[in-house]
Amino acid sequence: MRNTVFFRISLSSLLFFMAQAGHAALEEVSVGGHLGLRGRTYINTYTTGRAAELRGPAGWFYGRVLGTPGLTSRFDWDRRGSDSWYAETVTRLHVRARFSGGVSTMLELYNYDLWGEDFRSDYLRGADAARFGQNDLEFLQAYVEVEDLCEQPLRLRLGRQSMLLGRGWLVGEKSTSTQYNSFDAVRLTYAPLERLTVDAWAAKLNETMGPAREDAVFYGGYATWAAAPAWNLSAYYMLVHDGSRVEDTALDPVSEGRERLLGLDQYGPTRLNTAGARFFGKPGAWDYDLEGAWQWGAAAHLGHRFQGTTLWGVYGDDDAGYGAWAADGELGRTLDLPWQPRVFVGGAWFDGEDRRDMSFGDWLNPFRRPQASVSFNRLFSQTYYASVIVDNTHMTNFNQVRAGVNFTPAEQWWVQLRAASFHAVDAFEWPAHLSLNGRKVPWLPRFGFWSTPSSKDLGVTVETTVRYRYSPDLTLTLYWGHLFTGDGLGRDGNFVYLNGTEFSGGTKSHDADYITLLAEVQF
Repeated sequence: MRNTVFFRISLSSLLFFMAQAGHAALEEVSVGGHLGLRGRTYINTYTTGRAAELRGPAGWFYGRVLGTPGLTSRFDWDRRGSDSWYAETVTRLHVRARFSGGVSTMLELYNYDLWGEDFRSDYLRGADAARFGQNDLEFLQAYVEVEDLCEQPLRLRLGRQSMLLGRGWLVGEKSTSTQYNSFDAVRLTYAPLERLTVDAWAAKLNETMGPAREDAVFYGGYATWAAAPAWNLSAYYMLVHDGSRVEDTALDPVSEGRERLLGLDQYGPTRLNTAGARFFGKPGAWDYDLEGAWQWGAAAHLGHRFQGTTLWGVYGDDDAGYGAWAADGELGRTLDLPWQPRVFVGGAWFDGEDRRDMSFGDWLNPFRRPQASVSFNRLFSQTYYASVIVDNTHMTNFNQVRAGVNFTPAEQWWVQLRAASFHAVDAFEWPAHLSLNGRKVPWLPRFGFWSTPSSKDLGVTVETTVRYRYSPDLTLTLYWGHLFTGDGLGRDGNFVYLNGTEFSGGTKSHDADYITLLAEVQF
């Protein structure tokens, strides 16, 4: 039903566009682009080659459901390991055409590559051949747009497009400084009043080429009332609906009937609902930004990952559901002093759930079913809380307190100093164990109820960002972050990455650093 709605919306929008474009004449064509070059290094952070290393085999977690085959991690937080050094390039080139009648088109090519990824020559043998990289040239944006649709303050945008909602806390244009997102979508923007804007969209996230109900789609609405510089209000609702089929088994009709009778392997679609609000403004020298969101709905595809052994076989959690909240707030004040320093304090909370432990009653219960661990899903965020902690816009199950200052020592310079403390919300529980040289050895892994929690202390970060505008078109940004790694991120570890599905634990809790230099040219 939801994908039928998506098809109808897309078809209706296309017909509207064709009606408007039928009398349009070309008026203007503009060409522009963006080139970004970045060198990066992670120190005491990743395993060699970022390969997942085993922290504990599945046998250590007897009767427990981790959502992964054993306990693995790409992080070591250990100075004895290898550091990660590499460079990358992002290229964007767009052509924009404007027609009469408020019609326009936008085509934007995009390519992201690591240096050396597409080198064509085998220097040992001298053979030259094309080498295809993992990140080939693609269209980041390709849409048509109609302004003042039906002589109303209504804008229609149809096709592949970037979307930035608010400050990008949940939906943004990029996931890193060099990697960008876009949506195949229909988007309507309505501005009935001077200070009121309402956006509604329908986007296709995944096409299965099967029945429309099995596709993944993303719907939503976002309204902003810019009442005054001192206060503004946004409210939104979003739905990710994934109807692709998931199942634990593929059995004969009799066995499938038994599963239905027992309520096993009865997955429906994933319905991730998100509702939230944002309150922000700049009253005088002060500024503030408060945002919060609540998520609910079926988490079928996530529940399928948490498979465990039952009396009837290996099954996942077909009753898993979202039920988490998140919030972020910051208060700042710009001082009337040289360099215009702005001091700020803030904090964030992303609700988390770790149900990978086992009680004594669970251990005794032969009818116990697997339970998924469902944390807040950050959707398509572009908000970073600390690059040195490898936030990567998908870190969750944590809270943060931060403070800092930014200032402009000269017209072309901008500097920010920031410190923050991070803690896990719901800690992972290890089997009771003995620690040997950074490795954990459980005493009695068959007694799954005998466990000890990981530390919740993820660490303290200290960051410096310096931005220099060499010219109106060229900007240089230097970032250095230092992490005083806590045991909750390091030798103990918690499930805080990839929306609470990836383990952070390493072999040590040594301090880590992240340094990057980014050069950007706009043209």
